[in-house]
Amino acid sequence: MSTKVDRWSELVPIMLATESGRANLASGMPLTSVRLTDSIAEAAARVVSSHEWRQAVGRYHGVLGNPELRDTIAAFFAPRVSSEAASSGRENVLITPGAQAAFRYVGEHVRRQSRRLLMFGPEYPEYGTPGVDSRMACSAIMPGSGPVFRYALPDVEIGQDIGAVVVSSPGNPTGKVLNPHEIHILATKCERAGAVLVIDGAYGNPWPGLNFTTAVAPPTAFGNNVISVGSFAKAGLAGERLGFIVGPKEWIDRFAVEQSSFQVFPPVFPQLLALELISNTDYSAILAHDIRAELARRQTAFRLVLATRLNVPYQVHMAEGGQYVWMRLPALTRFGAGELFEKLLGAGVVVAPGAVFFSEEHKETDEAWRSMRISLTAPAADLEYGAGRIAEVVNGLH
Repeated sequence: MSTKVDRWSELVPIMLATESGRANLASGMPLTSVRLTDSIAEAAARVVSSHEWRQAVGRYHGVLGNPELRDTIAAFFAPRVSSEAASSGRENVLITPGAQAAFRYVGEHVRRQSRRLLMFGPEYPEYGTPGVDSRMACSAIMPGSGPVFRYALPDVEIGQDIGAVVVSSPGNPTGKVLNPHEIHILATKCERAGAVLVIDGAYGNPWPGLNFTTAVAPPTAFGNNVISVGSFAKAGLAGERLGFIVGPKEWIDRFAVEQSSFQVFPPVFPQLLALELISNTDYSAILAHDIRAELARRQTAFRLVLATRLNVPYQVHMAEGGQYVWMRLPALTRFGAGELFEKLLGAGVVVAPGAVFFSEEHKETDEAWRSMRISLTAPAADLEYGAGRIAEVVNGLH
């Protein structure tokens, strides 16, 4: 028997299942730590007892978000603004109720233009908006050292039918971090087509800062047709749904109009909490030590298990950032992928099948079925157990 799971909606019920002993290595749940949680709790207590909170809680607020928080975010981005952009100030920042809201605004912009949204597979499947025509171009594979490879941008033209290109960096599911050359190529192609380039930095700098390598620069710069989307979800505040958009003022104004019809203004408390964390705690240092360093350590440990226990050919994407391992099994067939998923479930392990991260027209391709996303944020015991079972089941299947 083989289980076909190639859509996010099919995977979610399996991830939410509560059978004891099942190691969930499919979830995107963020990693946290006691020190980070304690720091957030202490900051929250200060916010609630503050004059600013007492003044703000009973009032309506501007759609753009807290001015001080926007200033703080803009200050981080200012040194990274491309030469095409005039400046980086609060007018270049929109606070959103979660990063996902930003992609709804992008989708609505594309829909109103009767154009399409372009992604490069494999990619996070939830960027699309109902009523928006999306397409995907599959990334090319660049072999590296040993089992390591890296996806390269596909050599595709971006036509006038494309209204927006969306890429995640660090990538979900691959962990790829766009380098300056890749950003320049995409931005140039988008500019020629009159499209906007949207870089999802939910796993990147400045918060949570899950970039592992200094060899590639974080994709934080924006130009006249480039915007960056950030989030505090992977930085200890997943339950507060707080994100932001950084970009040219004309785009911020445009998305602010969308936000005003969607939620009027973002919630006040998480904004004050984020501002308190950034301004008055060692928030960034805790994220660097407890989250980024721990995920880097888990990357190394998990890959060591694969290297020492797998007896079949395999590949893993270069560990540039994020919280996942993206693994390919070159000899795996579509039927074999379903059988592998079924056997892993039987062994008490859930992974995210690669096909989930490909669009409809690519779900039947070999690349979709030869891959899987493995989350490194599960409890340490589950991660250790899951790594061993994955090696065992893959060896047995071949």
